[in-house]
Amino acid sequence: MVNLVNTHPLLTPATPGLFAHTARHIRHGVDTEQAITLLTSGITSRRLAHQIGRAAVYARISSGELRAWLADQQIDGWITAYKANTYEVEELLDYVSKPANPLNGLLRGRPVTIPLARVGPGTGDGPVTLTHPGKKQTTIRVNRDGNQIAAIPAARHHAVLTMIDSGLDLAHHLEAGQLVTTLAMAGL
Repeated sequence: MVNLVNTHPLLTPATPGLFAHTARHIRHGVDTEQAITLLTSGITSRRLAHQIGRAAVYARISSGELRAWLADQQIDGWITAYKANTYEVEELLDYVSKPANPLNGLLRGRPVTIPLARVGPGTGDGPVTLTHPGKKQTTIRVNRDGNQIAAIPAARHHAVLTMIDSGLDLAHHLEAGQLVTTLAMAGL
């Protein structure tokens, strides 16, 4: 229908036509391309997609940049900016996550390296601990001596949660601003 309207012979070249994706906007009930991208990528909340889409347009973020832009906001950012509930946070985590199976490497004796977000200035290398988010979806914190020194990026949340929940005896170290996880060796 959009094509028929836009190519109607009575329209002059100066007459504005309908937006090519009008049908998708009507079908999904949102007003930005970014929101359509979210709704067609597994986000089921129209409210959330609408809010994120508008924020992305305001920040001049294209649909192709949306995944990385959202991942940089972290879980606490989604909750604050978009009032994302637990279910919506889980969908956003699925959307921004980079596929990984860290357990394969660990069980083969290889370390797993995860880049970190918000590493405190002047933070040196050494052993760290991780704070499990519990049932409430929050950013996984990287701690040293009881103080948060970094955070696990949202794009790596699922991979790190898989390691934590595996029940394996793990050792975590900060090395050059990255989390390096290995199997802990008994007696060493």
